[in-house]
This record gives sequence, C-alpha cells and structure tokens, in this order.
Amino acid sequence: MVLASELLDLIGASKLSFADVGGIEGLIKVGVFSNKEDIVNLLCILDGFNLPDDDLDWLEDTLLERGYTFSQIEPLIDTGLIEYTSQRYVVPIELLDIRDTLPDTIGWFQLTELGKKIAKGS
Repeated sequence: MVLASELLDLIGASKLSFADVGGIEGLIKVGVFSNKEDIVNLLCILDGFNLPDDDLDWLEDTLLERGYTFSQIEPLIDTGLIEYTSQRYVVPIELLDIRDTLPDTIGWFQLTELGKKIAKGS
C-alpha cells in the first residue's frame, strides 16, 4: 500500500479516497469511468504492466493512446481492484556485462482477487 501511495504521489493523483463511492457502480456514477467496460479494459491494460525504475513514461503513453488518464488509476487501487508493487531488480549473472542499461528497480501492477473477478465479468 505504501508503494501504491508513492506511485500516486509521483503521478500527482488526488488525495481523495474512492474506497467508499460504491464499487464499480460508484466509479461510474461519480464520472471516473463511463461504463463497466472502460473499467475492465483499464484493468486488463494495467495487469502485469511493468515499470522499470518506476518510470511512468511508458504507462502515460499507453494510457493516452487508449483514452485513459493517470487519475483513473487511483480509484482502481482505492477500491481494491488492482495493486502496485515495486522491488529492487536483481541482475541475472548472464546480464552482468550490460548492467549499466538495466533498471535498479522494477514495478508492476497486478489484479487483486476482486479485480480478477471484475475482469472476467463475474
């Protein structure tokens, strides 16, 4: 949760909590998303999305290309649909020669159990 908060600080997300808006229907009602399909599509985009050195450039480009914004990620985290994890990148021995081009950390998004149910349409 701390890492998710740090990511949100990096992207300048609002400090408002979306945990109590009423789940998916609440996110649609308050205008964060137009419909459930938009939520499912963004969950699928984010699931497994890697951020070398927690660099948000790739994510920003991907979101913009597909009609989404950073501000839509926070509600997905707050409502327990997706989480962000970051850890130190361990360089495999066979890549030690190119160490300067490898990241120091790697971060990724993953669906929670609830997020998996929503993405599957259950």
